[in-house]
Amino acid sequence: MLNLIIFVVLAYSQANNPESHSPQINNTNADLQVFDLLIMGPNNNSLIIVENPNILITFYQQQCPYSQQFFEELSILKNESDQLNITYGVYDVGKDDFSVYQSMNRFGIVETPTIMFFQNEIPHMYDGNKKSHLVQKWIQEFFNGNNPPKEILSESEFNSLLGDDKNVLFYQKNSSLKYDISFDKFYQVAIQNTDPNTVFAYSSHYQKNNLFSLKFYKKETNEEFTFHHLITLENIKKFILKHSLPLIPELNSESEGLIFEATSFSFILFTNLDEPSRQAESAFKEVAIGFNNSYQFSKINISNDQYFNYLDELGVNDGIIPKIVALNGKLKYKYEGPDFSVNGIKAFVFNLRQGQIGSYKLSEPIPDNDHTNSYVKTIVGLNYDTEIKQSNKNVLLKYHVKGCQPCEELDPIYEELAYHYREDQSLLIAQIDVRLNDFTDLYYPRSTPDIILFLQKKGERNAIFWNKQEMTFDNIQMFVEYNIQVQQ
Repeated sequence: MLNLIIFVVLAYSQANNPESHSPQINNTNADLQVFDLLIMGPNNNSLIIVENPNILITFYQQQCPYSQQFFEELSILKNESDQLNITYGVYDVGKDDFSVYQSMNRFGIVETPTIMFFQNEIPHMYDGNKKSHLVQKWIQEFFNGNNPPKEILSESEFNSLLGDDKNVLFYQKNSSLKYDISFDKFYQVAIQNTDPNTVFAYSSHYQKNNLFSLKFYKKETNEEFTFHHLITLENIKKFILKHSLPLIPELNSESEGLIFEATSFSFILFTNLDEPSRQAESAFKEVAIGFNNSYQFSKINISNDQYFNYLDELGVNDGIIPKIVALNGKLKYKYEGPDFSVNGIKAFVFNLRQGQIGSYKLSEPIPDNDHTNSYVKTIVGLNYDTEIKQSNKNVLLKYHVKGCQPCEELDPIYEELAYHYREDQSLLIAQIDVRLNDFTDLYYPRSTPDIILFLQKKGERNAIFWNKQEMTFDNIQMFVEYNIQVQQ
């Protein structure tokens, strides 16, 4: 009867408050039970986790506004995820109780709200944006994902695993921890993995390696590689990609992130189907073996038309093949022979390391902005310094990439903005294609499209980054005028 009364009261309050369609955290435990949320605490959490094979637990504090906001999302999530057969629990960690503190420490809770999904008692912490559709997508991966990592119980079982014709990513788990955040990341990468040639395994009872260590055992070369970075989803994926690829991978959409973002020199051999290309490729492979993973080596056969865009992107579409392009951060170098023997390629590498080879700058031709129909000034690599770094005007610069859909959607808005400020001689509205133009600056875009406002005052240059709001005409105009006013 009490639950029915509470439900009626809540329904009435929600009907008269269109902004409130979910339980509020400052309600009583009975209120939360009306919405089928299990009330958890230090005395019952272990039993509830054991009895419910799929349970999402929100650790919250009554007075935490962020917890309050997520409960609104949780209500939506619960309604949209009924088919997943998930139990929903809530745990108030705001109580001044030592047993509550022990629970927080046990599960690694350091902030509220913290969302954890327990599947067959294995805990997983959500660290994304706390929106219902994103949490739902994350949970769905545990139901639709690939096989979870295999637990290894003995040395013979481990050796048998290495005997299979596959790569192995192995994590040494600490059995004393209830929640091992590194294992959690490893586990989530495992269920997202789509490479049939890599097996994920772990052990907490049989100790093969140091605790918390992550190693990749490469079948092709019988090598093992130890992970030395912060264990995050992205870092683990990059680690797998780096060591699962062949010695000289093809440059393509799968490998380009690894090749373009290499922490040291990255050498790319451009070839076609002719005999000089085949000879260059053979020598290139021998050089790569000699450097034994010190640098990244890759290749691309431009006889495949779909890879021609890499020539434009690297500014080497001049018909000279074979060719080697070396990347080091934002700097680019090229070698066009004529000696593509092992010694010739080695000499290029050594001279490059010793700083004896100059880089080249990728740039589109300087456009004639006075004879275009656009009020937006196009900047290229060749005039970036004079137009942007040395300008005596305030500059609003849009960073974009050709073919980027969000960039193209912003174009008409940005053009309208440029027209609006066409009479303002103190402000330049400009844009640059960051894929086709190299430039050196203290400030770089965080993504594309992106906007930076460069303000000039008494010879000093200050950069204001876009505030991540939606890029509408009104928002950009407000961003420009507010920051110019503050600067004055």
